[in-house]
Amino acid sequence: YGWPTVTEGDERRRLVRVGPPDLPGLAAFTRATDEGRSVGFRTEVAGPHVVVLGGRGLDQRAPRVLVDGQELAGRREGSWAVLRGQLLAGDHRLDLPPPGLDRDGELDVLFFAAVVHERWAPEYLDLPASPPE
Repeated sequence: YGWPTVTEGDERRRLVRVGPPDLPGLAAFTRATDEGRSVGFRTEVAGPHVVVLGGRGLDQRAPRVLVDGQELAGRREGSWAVLRGQLLAGDHRLDLPPPGLDRDGELDVLFFAAVVHERWAPEYLDLPASPPE
């Protein structure tokens, strides 16, 4: 895969350093907060982006999705959300209010997250031809 080797062991064992994929248009996520409802990410290109989120009962457990304090619009259904927004290149914060434990006593909300510039979205995601109303 081209990952740099940190150290080699016996036989075919080696420890490699892995990081986020360097794919065009795909945002790189940074560390989430301890409560798991806020995560940073970095975009390399400004413009329209698609935000895809997955999480058990996401529509109930995170009724709003904010990026840099602005609520994103799009389609939400059960455990999935496909949202769109204009983003500048640089660092951003995705928030899923309200903070704290949900009604099931769990902190973690997401099991999947992707932020992709619309120019490259068709290469990674199977989305409708036009944005949902």
